[in-house]
Amino acid sequence: MQASNTIKWFRRIAQIPRVSGNERAISDWLVQTARGMGLEARQDEALNVVIRKGQGTPITLQGHMDMVGEKEAGSGHDFASDPIQLVEKGDMLYADGTTLGADNGMAVAVMLSLMEEQDDTLPPLEALITTGEEVGLIGANRLTGDMLRGRALINLDAEEEGAFLTSCAGGETVHARFTPQREGTACPTLRIALGGFRGGHSGLEIDKGRLNAIKELAALLRQNGAQLVSLTAPGKFNAISRQAEAVVAVQDEGTLIDRAEQALAAWRKQEPEAVLNIAAADPAQPMTRPASDALLALLAAWPNGVHTMSEDLPGLVESSANLGLIEQQGDTLTITASIRSSAPARMQELEDAMRALCDRAGGTIEITGKYPGWAYEKESALRDTAVRVWQDQFGQKPKLTAVHAGLECGLIKARYPDMPMLSMGPDLYDVHTPREHVSLSSVARMDAYLRALLRALA
Repeated sequence: MQASNTIKWFRRIAQIPRVSGNERAISDWLVQTARGMGLEARQDEALNVVIRKGQGTPITLQGHMDMVGEKEAGSGHDFASDPIQLVEKGDMLYADGTTLGADNGMAVAVMLSLMEEQDDTLPPLEALITTGEEVGLIGANRLTGDMLRGRALINLDAEEEGAFLTSCAGGETVHARFTPQREGTACPTLRIALGGFRGGHSGLEIDKGRLNAIKELAALLRQNGAQLVSLTAPGKFNAISRQAEAVVAVQDEGTLIDRAEQALAAWRKQEPEAVLNIAAADPAQPMTRPASDALLALLAAWPNGVHTMSEDLPGLVESSANLGLIEQQGDTLTITASIRSSAPARMQELEDAMRALCDRAGGTIEITGKYPGWAYEKESALRDTAVRVWQDQFGQKPKLTAVHAGLECGLIKARYPDMPMLSMGPDLYDVHTPREHVSLSSVARMDAYLRALLRALA
């Protein structure tokens, strides 16, 4: 009954278009629906919604209302106006050619199901449903300190049944800018393009041994005395670099080509699809030798990959850096990188190292998009209770883990530092793709477990 009620609410949510940036309709509907049930509901300027039920200090449940809008090639679906078409295949619930939106609509459905129920064994509840999570934690970042009253928070945005998230990384984006001097005359040049690397999410795949195309191309050029005309690498600050391209002047073209072929063979041991193309380019004015050498030395020393591992959670990356992209506009070259860490001191170490390198090379640096992490708490009554209830219900301990990426818990914790938190959810698969699906039996188990946990916390 409980799980079927959750799925009933999810089907209603799926009728309302709600991709990130288009949350007005779902936000208004949540307020109207809550008030229609006789509950207190509040909507802030960021369209975040808080719903409360019962008297006394509540337990806060939290998730986000927005979803990623991706569809299969040839689909005529309009995410601005069309409802999501749901398709059941055995135990799995899919959408018809689009993202399903179970990330994080299933959490919203669970909260509405709980708010609708008349169950005196449950504690007072407070539901926080945020906006813009998928595009930068926007709603959580604009949350004010007077929105919540809860004594503990359970985030429902995890994607693996039986795996409780206990911390997450904070992060920031680093922009290093340079205006290198150039030689007075043009000379023959080569265009060197490296690509085919796997790349990946700089939080989730940073420890998988994937090569960074920017670092590898820069090393090849530096080792062979190349003099830069330009260096570019399309990509995203939070994705491991897959491709990079340089135009260079060289003294010994034949030697460079031979060494590039040797480097390609070495790269393919870790990146089997790596490709390298070298061709003549138009004559151009290279950067001066000191300017070119300084940039290539900076890239060689630039922090990239895992910096430290967690001492509390074995196998978890604590801090990392990712050299994401390089853009060149006119005379200005911009290097964009990201830093992630669940330990503020480690994040500062990486930022300081980048600042020092930038200063040495004669550039400027700018920090944007800073968001806090959620640090692991060695003692947590909420976590202990959640583990005990899970073990009582399923006969085994849950997995306590963390994610080396940003969660809304980090921003909420910054505003409510004394509020204990835990994150959980049912089994979701292929999120952010048209193949996204959720296990209905997992939703049912998590539904039953959440109610048992809430009763234990009452």
